[in-house]
Amino acid sequence: MSPLFTPPLPSDLGNIVIADSNDETCLQLKSQFEGLGYGVYICQSLVDFVELNAENLKGVILDININGDEAFQVIEIVRQSPRAWNVPIILTSSSPSAPSLIKGLHAGANDYLIKPFSARELASRIQKYSKPA
Repeated sequence: MSPLFTPPLPSDLGNIVIADSNDETCLQLKSQFEGLGYGVYICQSLVDFVELNAENLKGVILDININGDEAFQVIEIVRQSPRAWNVPIILTSSSPSAPSLIKGLHAGANDYLIKPFSARELASRIQKYSKPA
C-alpha cells in the first residue's frame, strides 16, 4: 500500500477514493474532503486500488495521468464491481485539452475537472452523480 494510505474516519457522508500519484495533491484533497465530512482513501497506483476494500464508497477522484494508462484500468474495475459499479468517477487533469479525458468519459467516468479545482466543486459533482436516476 501507498505510504499515504490510511483507513478513513467513520463518516455519515461516506468514503471517497483519491487516486493520484502526486503526494501533495493527495494530502491536500484528503484534508479538504475530511473537512467536508467524508472519509478518504488514498491510492497512488493500480496495485493500491486493487488492494483497497473500500466500504460505503461514494466517489472516486481519479487523475487521468496516474501511472500511464492505469486510470482506464481503475475505471474498468469500478464499473465491473458488483458493489461499486454505480459509484461516480470524476477524472482530473492539469491539461484542459487532454484527449485521455474524453477517452476516460467513454470508458465510464462520469465527469472531469481541470486542476486546480476546489474540494467543494468535486464534492458537489460526486453528490450530483450519486443521486438516484
